[in-house]
This record gives sequence, C-alpha cells and structure tokens, in this order.
Amino acid sequence: MRGGILTICFLFSLPLFAAIGHDLYLAYGHEEVLVIEEPPKLTDITWMLVTYAPDAYDWLQQSTSEATRETIVVPLLQLKTIVASALPLATLLIFLILSKLLGLWPFTDRKLIGRKDKSDYSFKGLTKDKKAMRYKRK
Repeated sequence: MRGGILTICFLFSLPLFAAIGHDLYLAYGHEEVLVIEEPPKLTDITWMLVTYAPDAYDWLQQSTSEATRETIVVPLLQLKTIVASALPLATLLIFLILSKLLGLWPFTDRKLIGRKDKSDYSFKGLTKDKKAMRYKRK
C-alpha cells in the first residue's frame, strides 16, 4: 500500500484504539492491584453521551421526534462504543479490498483479478520489431 493509504487507515483506527483504551481504563484503571476475574464491561454510546456530553444528549432527545428516536436513534445509541468506532475502519478496509481486487483507485496499476496487458510494460517502444532476439555462437 502507499503511504497515504496507510495514513488514512491509521487515522480511521484511532477512534477504535481510543474506545478500547477507555473501556480498559474504566475496567482496570481505578485499582492499584490488577485482578482480572471477569471480562470488562463495554460502554455504549448512550453512556458516553450522558457522562461526557450531556448537552449533546439533551439536544438529540429534543431535536428528534418520538418515532424517529425509537426506530433510528435508540438502536444506534445502544451500540457498544468499540463496535461503533470500528465501523468506519471496517468500511474503509472493505473498500480497499474491493479496490485491490478490481484494480480501482488507489491500486490502478496492480490487479489481482485478470492479467496485465502485455503492451503495458516499461520497455514498450524501445525495439522496432517484436521478434525474439537470436544469439549467434562462434
């Protein structure tokens, strides 16, 4: 992959790493002695909004109708934070895999499916005739 694609993948993975770090801190960061008896409980988006941005949560409740809130907003807010932060990265990786398979941008010069055209080599046009070279032994 090119450097720009790696940078975009890194930027899309930052929210996932932040969510994992936040959940691990809430589970194990408050204790001086680390005792792992049960798996950590994962936070959901509603808890994050209520805890860290209550004004945004109140605005969201006031600006959406009851029907919209029950059908769209509540299921989205019940997602675990790790899952919600992994969705953009998963979408990007699916796009990159499909682009690689089909030979689309950013992989226009490399195809997995299909062959490259034989006239697409870098030595094209250097020789006038396309016959095989013959060696004469002395």
